Formats: sequence, C-alpha cells, structure tokens
Amino acid sequence: MAHTFHLAIPAGDLHNAIYFYCSVLGCTKGNMEINPPDSWCDINF
Repeated sequence: MAHTFHLAIPAGDLHNAIYFYCSVLGCTKGNMEINPPDSWCDINF
C-alpha cells in the first residue's frame, strides 16, 4: 500500500473536530486558517 500524503475530511464543526482529533485521539494540530466559510486545519496523525 502506498503512503498517504494528504487526506481531506469535511467537518461540520471545525472546533469540535479539532477537539476530537487532538484531545481524544492524541493527534497534533498543524497549520490552520479561520476565515469562515472556508476555515481549515491540518491535523498531524
């Protein structure tokens, strides 16, 4: 299987998604831009 470089997952609530991935799963937050409606955040698995 090839290594995955980038995976985009839409989230209905960005703040809740960041909490889940970082606090529950233990991932780290990378670059982000809060500019509604096009806000995004990189999550480092």
